[in-house]
Amino acid sequence: MFELAEYGEPITEFDDRLWLTVIDTVTVHRDGRMTFKFQTGHEILE
Repeated sequence: MFELAEYGEPITEFDDRLWLTVIDTVTVHRDGRMTFKFQTGHEILE
């Protein structure tokens, strides 16, 4: 979250440094959905 606080304004383009800091893993399921697991342990299924 400290990384996000450094930006101070909305993020409008992909930032690989931020991605590597926030995301732990991404799992792509057979049906095309993806599960994003954050460094905090939280998961989002999209």
